[in-house]
Amino acid sequence: MISLERLNEIRHFVVTTYPDSCLASNYGDVSFEEYERYLLIEELDNYFWNEHMNLCSCGTPEDCKNVICEYLIILNKWTSNTKIPKDFKTSFGVDSIYDNPFTLFLAYAIDSYGFTEHGSSIGGAWITDLGRMYIDVLLARKE
Repeated sequence: MISLERLNEIRHFVVTTYPDSCLASNYGDVSFEEYERYLLIEELDNYFWNEHMNLCSCGTPEDCKNVICEYLIILNKWTSNTKIPKDFKTSFGVDSIYDNPFTLFLAYAIDSYGFTEHGSSIGGAWITDLGRMYIDVLLARKE
């Protein structure tokens, strides 16, 4: 379970880094209490999806968020272990992101949002602190 302290840490990052965000405008830099946990998760989820990535909520964005979460979790493992994870095969049916145009596009898009650092090639991207924050929000959303 993602701690309330971690969620408030992410909230603080958002409102201080992006003072024009809805989260900052609606709540300022006020810490949320445990009874407001689900509201905080919803607000953080909305920030990342609607404001940071500028995506609408039509269709089934939950399915897309699950794929993004899985991809970021794989990269987080990769970043910590420095080994190419076999999880790409299990999760996406490919050995590397280059094996499918959709996984390659996912890598490009995730990198463009700052959730990964490109490095010398998109296939060797590693997760950023912002990417770890988004993983935590996505995992908290599933709780």
